[in-house]
Amino acid sequence: MLGIKPTASLSLVLAVSLVVCCCSAIAEAAPVFDTTIVYAAGEDGYLTYRLPAIVSSTSGELFAFADAKKTSVLDNAATDLVLKTSSDNGQTWTNLQVVVPGGANYDGSASPLIDSSGNIIVTYLQTQGSTQQLFVTRSSDLGHTWSSPVDITTQVSDPTWNWHVLGPAHAIQLTSG
Repeated sequence: MLGIKPTASLSLVLAVSLVVCCCSAIAEAAPVFDTTIVYAAGEDGYLTYRLPAIVSSTSGELFAFADAKKTSVLDNAATDLVLKTSSDNGQTWTNLQVVVPGGANYDGSASPLIDSSGNIIVTYLQTQGSTQQLFVTRSSDLGHTWSSPVDITTQVSDPTWNWHVLGPAHAIQLTSG
């Protein structure tokens, strides 16, 4: 032994030293994940982005959808549904692509799915004033082009419903279709 009697102050010094050493080691450690900002407020002519949803193709390409708010962060403000893709595991991203131009409407809350055939299917919400409709659009060429939106509101909702909420979420494909 060193002949040092344990005291409260010595215990505190040892505890503080241990915390400082541990924190220093953690601070110097390499990050566990790489961070890439896909959508940043003020970029590409949009005030901000929200409600991101990301899916991956069988070849590993990533598809990141988001609501692009034009002039306001309010829920029903003018919003485009946008997309960026990555073919290198999220290290770099393509330029922004507008999938559904909202005009003065809210077009967003994307729920994307890549089906068993490799098609990208995106359901989304459109709000015009107090009217809400649910739409679907598809791409069979990895997001390079998109089909005209199809209104599916009457197929998937009850006329007595006052409000629809889709996402952000992800869709699933059932084995039955």
